[in-house]
Amino acid sequence: MCRINSLIEEIESNKKIIIDKSKVLQNDEIEKVNSIINMSIKHLTFSRIPKLEGFNFKNINGSLIYFNNLCDHSIYVGSYIPTSSSKCYYDDNESSKYELWLLWNNEFCVTKIISLKNNDFKREVIDYGKCAFVSQNWKFIWDLDNLVYLLEGNLAQNLTNIQNRLVNS
Repeated sequence: MCRINSLIEEIESNKKIIIDKSKVLQNDEIEKVNSIINMSIKHLTFSRIPKLEGFNFKNINGSLIYFNNLCDHSIYVGSYIPTSSSKCYYDDNESSKYELWLLWNNEFCVTKIISLKNNDFKREVIDYGKCAFVSQNWKFIWDLDNLVYLLEGNLAQNLTNIQNRLVNS
């Protein structure tokens, strides 16, 4: 009996260590991504979220007009398709697709793609804030490396556009 109690205590102790280390690693990753965003935000090229037709969330700070203006200045930075093991954003339709957008105020919003007839679709905002850092079982649901990669691509395209204007002027 003592041996079993000892093993259980060691398992519980190791689980706590894993959780503590996971928190530290997640915080480091969040800091890194926020640093990259803060460093590059004034050099990114923003555009409107296409086919955005609705807002279905509660935590809006300010007016809907202000939030709609934020959505006019956004960058697509990731997608998420729910699985049976990861259901942070989920409805009854498992084929739903969710997208992450960086807004010009350094916040994020999540859109849900809603299929319509004739292969058409619309987007609806379902979350706003620091939603890029949502995690489940100590793993981010959004691919933060891909987020950084897409921001880097946006900066590279912006540089190319500026260099082309220099050449053509």
